[in-house]
Formats: sequence, C-alpha cells, structure tokens
Amino acid sequence: WFIRVLDFKEEFLRRGNELKWFPDFMKVRYEDWVEGLKWDWCISRQRYYGVPFPVWYCEDCEKAWFPPVDMLPVDPTIDPVPEKAKCSCGCDSFTGEQDVMDTWMTSSLTPLINARWAYDDKKLIDNIYPQSIRVQAFEIIRTWLFYTMVKSHFHTDSLPWHHVMISGWGLDSKGKKMSKREGNFVDPKTVIEKYSADALRYWSAGATLGNNLRYNEQDVVDGNRLIIKLWNATRFVSSYLFDDDGNPFELKKGDPTLPDKWIMSRFMDVVKTATDYMDKYEYSHALDAAERFFFSEFCDNYLEIIKQRFWNPDQFPPEQVEAARYTLNYVLHGILKLMAPFIPYITEELYQIVFRTDNSPVSIHISQWPEYDESLVDEEAEKAGKLLVDVLTGARRWKTQQQVHANFPLDEMIVTAKDEEREILEMLADDLKAAAHAEKLEFSEGGDVETESDNVRLKLTLGERKKKK
Repeated sequence: WFIRVLDFKEEFLRRGNELKWFPDFMKVRYEDWVEGLKWDWCISRQRYYGVPFPVWYCEDCEKAWFPPVDMLPVDPTIDPVPEKAKCSCGCDSFTGEQDVMDTWMTSSLTPLINARWAYDDKKLIDNIYPQSIRVQAFEIIRTWLFYTMVKSHFHTDSLPWHHVMISGWGLDSKGKKMSKREGNFVDPKTVIEKYSADALRYWSAGATLGNNLRYNEQDVVDGNRLIIKLWNATRFVSSYLFDDDGNPFELKKGDPTLPDKWIMSRFMDVVKTATDYMDKYEYSHALDAAERFFFSEFCDNYLEIIKQRFWNPDQFPPEQVEAARYTLNYVLHGILKLMAPFIPYITEELYQIVFRTDNSPVSIHISQWPEYDESLVDEEAEKAGKLLVDVLTGARRWKTQQQVHANFPLDEMIVTAKDEEREILEMLADDLKAAAHAEKLEFSEGGDVETESDNVRLKLTLGERKKKK
C-alpha cells in the first residue's frame, strides 16, 4: 500500500515555508528530505503487531472489498466479511489483508485524532486545530513531522500545527547518544532518588534549542543547589511576610527606596528577557536569565540591603519597611513563576506554603505568567543599584582576601568616589552601610581597594565578630 507523495513535492515545500520553525535552521532538513524523495510513501508492513488494513480480497478475481464505516474498527485477519457480502464478480469468498500499517501512518494522525476530525466535531476542530506546536527531536523530521504534514495537507488542506520546536539528544559523558541497547544511559530513577526530579529537569532544561546535551552530574548538582537556595530564600522572606502567629501582613506599596525601585526595575528586565526567550522556545536562556537574577541580584544583594529594615525597623520610616515587604513578595513570587516550568515541584511547594491565598489560583502552574510593566522600569534606579552592587562586590572581594566571610563586620568604610558616583552613593549611604556590615561610613580621600566601578575606591577596616548572646 502506498500514498502518492512524489507528485506533491512543491506543495509540501510550500507547507514547510508556512510552518514556523524553532530553531529556524532545522527547516533545511525538512526541505532536503522533500527535495530528495525518490519514491512514494509505502504505508504497509509485514509485521505481527500493527494497525490492520480494513480490506478483504475476492478469492476469485482478487478485487478489494472495503467495509462500511459503521463496521469499523475491524481486523480482516480475524473478522470475516458480513454474511451477505459479495464481490461484483459474484464470488462470496474473501481473504483478509495480512499486512499492517507502518507506524508513521498512524502516528501522523495525532493532531487529527486529538481534534476528533473523523467525527466531524466542528467545535473542537475550530478550537484546537491546527494545533499551536509540535515538540520533537531532529532525527524524525523526515518521518513523524513530514508524514504528519502530508496527512494534514491531504485531509484538511492545512498545516497540522503553527509552530514546531526541534530538540536534540541527551548524550552520555563521552558525547554519544544515550541508548538502552548500548547500555550507556543514566538511570533517571537513580538520579531522582539522589538529587530530586527538579534537579534532573534542571539539567535537561540546560539544552540550547536544537542542540544535543551531554549528561554532566555537576549540572544536576547545580540544579539541587538552586532548589536549596530557593527554599532557604523563600523561608527567609516569609519570616517578614507573616507575623508571629502566622498571619500574613497586609501588603502596601509604601515609600520605595532606590534599592526597591532598582530590584523592581531589574525584575521587569528579566521578565521581558525570559518572556522573549520563551516565546522563541529558547527555554535554556529563559532559565539562565531568571537564575542569574535570583542568585546575584535578589539574594546576594537586595536581601542583604534590606535586612536592616526588618531587623531594626525603628531606624526606618514605616513606609520604607512596608515597601521592602511589598517588593519582597512581588519579586520572589514572580521568580517562582519564572522558574516553575523548569523546577515544578519546589516552586509549587513554596507557592502553596507562602504565596497562595483564598483568591489566588489553586496552583502556580495555572497562575498568570509575570507581566512586563513598563511603569516599574526606572533607569536611574538601575544605574544607582548597579553602582551600589559594584561597590559591595569590591568590599566582599576584599573580605575574601582577608580570609573572612562576606558578612564579617567592618569597623569603618571610607568611600573615595568622583562627584557623580559620590552623589549617588550618598543617597544610598544607609543601604551601603547596612549591606557592607559597616559600623561607620565616610566619604573622603584615601581609598585604595578597587571596586567594579573605575570611579570608586574603598578603604576598609575589619571590625570584630559580635558574639552571639
């Protein structure tokens, strides 16, 4: 049994151009296959298992006899023809077709089956067909993808989907495709038991779209590190979102400081970047953008900057404490949403514990994706926040050279800066002092410790670690 395709090559090439490819360079594989076709599509196989052809042959003239639709499904190797069936030659003896269908003959119907095309379910077809996307690996572009295009073209004169996302293979540590037959695969159950399903998903999400990905256990370890950090950061933040009785504080925008505006603006940048990547199915880049922001800006800097507002609230206006609480809730909740497609279990757990309310969705996975809000973008705040982080990075690096922890107290911090930078840092003096754990802060000459800003140097004096009472 064959389906004629050679006469329609130009039409299939046109369909390939109508389809949106991710990544775009994968389209050439489809085009090469179509242009190089030398035979029609043979859809019959001589196998034991498979979907049977619903056809019998007259034993006298070998003419094919097809059953009515209401008789389907039927297996001619087992089921006889109806008693009154007769061939046009007058013979009433038939032999069932022994061949079965090629696997691509049936799997190429998946979009049509999902849309209940055979049942003429117009409402469903109009809603879900053509479907939005097909996700598959590159080695079956010439089979599953092509044959699905063929069937949809012939049956509905349309594409089966609007987009196709092509992935690569999972490779072993030597760069060879993982295979059960070769025995070079990593048992996912073992990895999950040791690190968690989220950690394994984190590794797989590291693949650049369309490229292969080697298995590296260190990547799974990094995923586990992210999960632990996310748990600890959320636990820390939640202590300022709930009172001692476990009741949530009322969230008010308050009077945001420059660091609050900075982290909000930077979060909007990350939302826009991650959304743009997800729209192009560049999921590894979306995860990378969210992860870098979470570690280096939210945890390493913003949390350190605003701690004092909660530890010593009497030293700050109440509106600034409220602003920090509102910002923590807004940004961390958004971070969980950005990471939910990649590490779904930990993000769901933290959402249920900390962020779910009576009026919110029952799961983070049906929550609205973070929206880019241009009104929260503040270039001046971003400039100030970057300078603050640059200076703090220099102070932390110096502490590391002194072989003490980044949180080790400073007796004194002297900041030597050019006029523009000094003006900004003077506005951020309380935040700089708190995040650097400095007892005293002074702006004057004499700084010799380099920072990430060419226009700012520091002079630092270690203090003494306060003993816990």
